[in-house]
Amino acid sequence: MSVLPLFTLLAVANLGTVWGLAIDAGERLHFQIMRSSYVEDVSKIAFSGEPRFAMWRWGGFGVGHGVVYDESDEIMLSEQSLGWKKRVASTEVGMCGAWGSPLGDHFYLVRTGC
Repeated sequence: MSVLPLFTLLAVANLGTVWGLAIDAGERLHFQIMRSSYVEDVSKIAFSGEPRFAMWRWGGFGVGHGVVYDESDEIMLSEQSLGWKKRVASTEVGMCGAWGSPLGDHFYLVRTGC
């Protein structure tokens, strides 16, 4: 019980870090829970000879967040190909830009600029 005030003080002093870690952990847990649904959705995308791309938007205000499936794995490159830019042009990623982190198997946790 005597450790609780110290832990609370440390958490408040590092609120930005604690808040960011909590959000990241929650989003990764959300992805793991929904992963089989996303894999099923991807399997329904017709193969057109081009790498498949899909986005599941989770929401956001000002900065959006969600999950992207990018079979080409170009989303995290500093320079994407013209073909990739064309594939994503009509999506939030193409219109607003995106940054984030890989989740494995071509899935990415992303933030978008709109």
